[in-house]
Amino acid sequence: MEIVTYPSEILLAINRPLQKYTPEAAAQVVEMLKLMYRTGGIGLAAPQVGWNVRLFTLGIPAVGDGDVKHRVLWNPEVETAGDLVPMREGCLSFPRIYAEIKRWTRVRLRAQSPEGPVDEIFVGLGAQAVQHEMDHLDGILFLEKMTPADRQRNDAAIRALADSTLKGKS
Repeated sequence: MEIVTYPSEILLAINRPLQKYTPEAAAQVVEMLKLMYRTGGIGLAAPQVGWNVRLFTLGIPAVGDGDVKHRVLWNPEVETAGDLVPMREGCLSFPRIYAEIKRWTRVRLRAQSPEGPVDEIFVGLGAQAVQHEMDHLDGILFLEKMTPADRQRNDAAIRALADSTLKGKS
């Protein structure tokens, strides 16, 4: 399993709901979590590994002790609240590219998990990560959220990533 990078069309696909969390899906999620942690991510959406379902993983350090609790969430729905503020963000599908992305400071997430239904409030970094992964499930690219200044500042790196990804496919 590897991370799909820009400009792969897989990242733009419509992602279908996950009908059932099967043993095969659970095995794929284990590989996603390993990949997420190995690459230093705090979230990874299924489309980023070429699996076009509405599922993502999270591994957000807890405030205070820094312990990471990983989460597996599918068929999520989100309500945003709070303030819309710029937050420094990166994306595993856009390695070494960072930008200030406007995100809501609070989200309510309803989803399914291996433990059962989830109805949870996320704030700060957690809210940012949920919104970022939801963008992936909706086929919205990280660069679409960049300010014009960040887009210009990252233009050479984005073009280089696109060139290297396309060369790797030829």
